[in-house]
Amino acid sequence: MKCLHFMHDSAFCQKILLEMQEMFPNDVHTFFIITNANELKFIKQEEIDFAIKLIKVPQGMKKCFALHNKELKKVIPLYDRIYVHYLDNWSITWITRYIKPDQKLYWIVWGGDLYSKKKRYFYEKETYQLIKYDCLREFLKNLIYMKMKRIRFMHRVDYVCTSYDGDFNFFKECYPNVSSEHLHFVFPQPIELDRMRLEKHKQINSETRILVGNSADPSNNHVEVFQMLKNLKGEFRVFCPLSYGDNKYADKVIERGKSILGQRFIPIVKYMNPDDYYSFLNGIDIAIMNHKMQQAGGNILTLLYLGKTLYMCDTSVFQDIINNNGHAFPIGDLKNISGCSDIAFLNKNQINDNKKYVEKFVAKKNRMKAYEVIFGGN
Repeated sequence: MKCLHFMHDSAFCQKILLEMQEMFPNDVHTFFIITNANELKFIKQEEIDFAIKLIKVPQGMKKCFALHNKELKKVIPLYDRIYVHYLDNWSITWITRYIKPDQKLYWIVWGGDLYSKKKRYFYEKETYQLIKYDCLREFLKNLIYMKMKRIRFMHRVDYVCTSYDGDFNFFKECYPNVSSEHLHFVFPQPIELDRMRLEKHKQINSETRILVGNSADPSNNHVEVFQMLKNLKGEFRVFCPLSYGDNKYADKVIERGKSILGQRFIPIVKYMNPDDYYSFLNGIDIAIMNHKMQQAGGNILTLLYLGKTLYMCDTSVFQDIINNNGHAFPIGDLKNISGCSDIAFLNKNQINDNKKYVEKFVAKKNRMKAYEVIFGGN
């Protein structure tokens, strides 16, 4: 069985490659890594035995017209299966053009690639004001060039692989007439469970340390959270990870964060390795994830395991954590908090419940089972 993968350069993809290499050392898997850089930042080619080829494509609208067609026309038909790890316009353009009827097509959903169809609805008012011109360009681009191509891809994809049932339900709402099957995929976590067990739960700080969001992506709706916190009484600092995502948006968030919160706002613009980031999260007291779509899953699960007080939108696919399986709080509860002393921290029983939930969800055996179904040779 010969498999061709279209993948982006990310730390998660490096982990996926290493785990696949461990499970399928004798299978033929070729990886085309899509990037706009001259070299890979996260994927370490020297650690991977699979064939890897860097495909440099420009950003924005130009990527749809990048001249890789001769090579792809030759390469794509040679494989039995095609895997797309994060669906972008470049992948849609060339895969739909050259894939054969008897080839199986798998889409590994990351989140943003699924929700891009209705992304505007996941931005709150002030966040949208920061990015409205970018949204307009994206809308026009999809309206003019990509809408029909995307629909064509959705009718062609055989398997949609998601971590959460809510994602596949959203897919079916958007494309009710497609016949794609659903497969369960489990992403590797930034920090493995064995490492998480070594870290002791850190006691509450003398000042309240608040985490807002997980990345420089507008779906975090950062500004709305800053507005919720600006009149909070007590000693606190707000930490905002912005090292991953849209640099232009990050600059706007930093400007607004400093304007609203002053010296209490601490932007994090340098990439941390997983161990350092895990220790950083363990030093947080409260985390606020204002995503209305599926995002920040790794951060949310890690924070739950560490016993942190977590606020998030109950409209996201993680709402079952709030409702059924664990202990977290709807973000609307923040409106009833006037000072840091009003925040309810988790008790030992709640922390243990969250740990059990996370251990069940991220267990490596579950991930390996999913890999076998999706990437296995049968």
